[in-house]
Amino acid sequence: MSNIRYVVAGLPRSGTKYISKVLTGMGLDCGHERHFGYEKAIVERAEDGIWGDASWMSVPYLKALPPGTVVFHQMRNPINVLNSNLPLGGDSYFRTWDENAGLKSDPLYNKSIPWKKFIWDTTQDWVWPQGGGEEPEGPEEIQRLIHWWMNWNVWIESAVLRRADLQYIRYRLEDLNSDNWTLLQDICKVIDPEHTKGEGEIKAVLGDISDTINRHREPNTRITTSMLPVVAQLTMMRYGYDPI
Repeated sequence: MSNIRYVVAGLPRSGTKYISKVLTGMGLDCGHERHFGYEKAIVERAEDGIWGDASWMSVPYLKALPPGTVVFHQMRNPINVLNSNLPLGGDSYFRTWDENAGLKSDPLYNKSIPWKKFIWDTTQDWVWPQGGGEEPEGPEEIQRLIHWWMNWNVWIESAVLRRADLQYIRYRLEDLNSDNWTLLQDICKVIDPEHTKGEGEIKAVLGDISDTINRHREPNTRITTSMLPVVAQLTMMRYGYDPI
């Protein structure tokens, strides 16, 4: 029997699938939405060993993680995250996402699932300011995404701050590259202090795995930094991104 050792948290389209493959390539046991999925949260398993999961759906469960769990807060350029979550056309991202989860009813009425409740709690006033009716399209959808991006990251930070027995490490996905290979080495050693892979092996892993591994739709460029409210731009700067 063993408890989960680490969780990589972030937003959808922030690179959790990519980091799971990188950590697996480094010889670590890392799932992608394997333990934190659409309707599950697993923090212990029968097998011994060091293991973890990379999943944006872990966020509602962070405050209940076993003592000693490491929470990696993975950031990706906010503009890229927002545009990746915004469709080029057709149904709204949120409705399409709901159908992809196998849940056919409108996300408004599926609040029993923790990550859905989180989204409902942080975006309802932005999407349905008049209450009820069809989902608005255009600027309101963009504002909903921006509001959600800010609140989801705050949820991650605040959940860990309330738990002195958890370890919190934030890093930017863009910094995870061959030129900065020691970042991945540091991450691996936090997970497993006995991890021994060196520069050559780390660079080989980073070179073998594409950072566009989960690009299943055409890139979107509808959202720009000029569209972000001041509070979002300040948040972006706090996470190490230049809004200009």
